[in-house]
This record gives sequence, structure tokens and C-alpha cells, in this order.
Amino acid sequence: MKIRGLKTLGRVFIDANKKPLTFLATPPKNPPSLRFPFLFLLVNTLMKNYAVPNIAALRKRTGLSQTQLANIVGVDPVTIRNWERGRSGLDWFVKLAKLCEALDCSPRDLVKDPDSESKKVPRTVNELFASF
Repeated sequence: MKIRGLKTLGRVFIDANKKPLTFLATPPKNPPSLRFPFLFLLVNTLMKNYAVPNIAALRKRTGLSQTQLANIVGVDPVTIRNWERGRSGLDWFVKLAKLCEALDCSPRDLVKDPDSESKKVPRTVNELFASF
């Protein structure tokens, strides 16, 4: 992924305190202020490029329809369909806790085991999901 000449997402830091957003090649002096924007960018990119959403299987396991799950989580059924297809938006993080509660799972369970898929999820992503 190219961001202002930087090629690898793993080395990109975002300074959310500056307008427009500033992308840095080295870690900033005050990383806590940058954690959420960087985490959002990282997880959103990985969800789209590497992870295969497991939401549909978990939803079916709990016996919920897309509409029922949407009502529990507080989103439109279209949002649930998008999440099941691997499309996500900013509200993914806002609604993650409710989604996991409704499906009785952890955030890590929302993604299929990478070994069962042709696209491999980098080890750092597994560690990221384990930290939730």
C-alpha cells in the first residue's frame, strides 16, 4: 500500500493531531495519541486484503438473521451484509463489542482461521486480534 511514497503499512505511523493527516516513516515521540488512527488503518486494510470474515458463520451458529443481528448491534442490515462480505467502515470499531456480545465470540473469532484460506494473515495480525 502506498501512502505518500511509503510502501509498507507496517512501517507507517499517522499523526492524527496535524491537519491534514501526516504519515511518518518512523515512530513518533508520543505514540498513544496515534494508536487509534493507526490501529483503524491497519485492521481495516487487513480485513479487506487478508482476512476472510467469519461473521456469517457465527451469525448462523447463533440462529440470528441479518436483520435480527443488525437490531442487536444497532446498525442497518446492509451494514451486516457488508461486514459479512469483508467490507468495513469506521463504525466497525464502534460496534465491535456489541457484535461480539450478540454472537457470543471474541474479535478474533470474527475472522476464519488463516491456515484454512489461501491468503495468509501475517502473524502480527493474529497477535493484534489476541490483544482485544
